[in-house]
Amino acid sequence: MEDTSKKSLVTVIVVVAIIAIGGYFLFASPVNGPDGAAPAGESNLVRETPKVTEAQLLGDAALSEREQSGIDTHKQNILRLARSGRALSDEEKSTIGNIMLTRAHLYNFTDEEREAVFDALRR
Repeated sequence: MEDTSKKSLVTVIVVVAIIAIGGYFLFASPVNGPDGAAPAGESNLVRETPKVTEAQLLGDAALSEREQSGIDTHKQNILRLARSGRALSDEEKSTIGNIMLTRAHLYNFTDEEREAVFDALRR
């Protein structure tokens, strides 16, 4: 009888260990960051770019009010981050750089705003 209890205890410990290890890999993915927590602040807001169609991107279709509002909000988040003075992460630089190369015309950056963004990208 004692032998069966030991086997049950070992089985429970193994199952708990497997669940703990699986949970670690599930919740500590690179998307969430090294500590398993999503990066805080504007960083997430900057990476979540508003969706536009290819026709809108090329200027062949107009943006709806909702889409333009999303782009305006995203622009303000980018500018707030660029003017914060902190160094941008590689992911932030990639996202913002891509926007500046392919979508800046949708964001209608002024010359001053454009310079602030490029200064942040160079930091």
